[in-house]
Amino acid sequence: MRKIIDPESFLSHMRLAAEQVGVVALQFRGKVANVGKSMPTDEDPVHRAAAEALSDVDLASQEIILLSLAAHFPFVRLDAEEDTPLVERFAGNDSRYTVVIDPIDGTLNYLSLRGEFGVLIGLLEDDRFIASLCHFPLRKETFVAVRDRGAFRYDLSSRAGSRERVIAGTDSRLVYVNSGTGPEVIARVKAAGYEPARSGCSAIDSTVCATGLAAAAITMRAPSIRRSVGTLISREAGGILTLATGEPYDCTHPRGLTSLVVAESEWTGLQDLKRILRSDEGEN
Repeated sequence: MRKIIDPESFLSHMRLAAEQVGVVALQFRGKVANVGKSMPTDEDPVHRAAAEALSDVDLASQEIILLSLAAHFPFVRLDAEEDTPLVERFAGNDSRYTVVIDPIDGTLNYLSLRGEFGVLIGLLEDDRFIASLCHFPLRKETFVAVRDRGAFRYDLSSRAGSRERVIAGTDSRLVYVNSGTGPEVIARVKAAGYEPARSGCSAIDSTVCATGLAAAAITMRAPSIRRSVGTLISREAGGILTLATGEPYDCTHPRGLTSLVVAESEWTGLQDLKRILRSDEGEN
């Protein structure tokens, strides 16, 4: 008998685990060292430093999430950021569902106390995201989405933990870029009156349409499956998701992608960006 996951139930269980991770992470923030992990050589030192950052809190946080996952959904496939003991419990599972986890996204931000970090959990069914969760401990906010059912924000600063629907819209002039974004694209963003910046956190980049922290996020580097968790939240908030060349992205497994733009629907720089990137590709 094929096991079925209700995405709302999945988010209910995983939200509790993610918010527990947030409490632990804040408790130890500024008190743990970067133990590091080996990653393939990258020409950009900032990107490599972020990719290689690892703390004991990452490892413990993933185990907290996996304990809840094993208790409620032990049959799923697993795509986890870290190699922790409970990963083995899911080895060999043959399911149409895959759970994607990054227990501390933005580890370098977390360790250096310089910016936001998040907890990312996503659920794919047959390679399509059907539920996503991003918890931001410093902001005391959790954003969730179920495909075709909208995006919602939980405000953890209130006792009731209020829940509200979120719709894309922001006055921010920020546009987040990553290390693969070339100078010509950054110049065009500036010329359009926007301010390029690095967030250092994929959860922030992928959820900009729901959080309102920026007008857009440009990823000119093959996006990982974990970076793409938050894109469902942006989609369900009414944002625009495309490849840089204009093809729409529908929150599937990002195999083969070489770029990704997540934009608030009124971002006027989007068409200019598409034009310059199409022109660059035509010259190559």
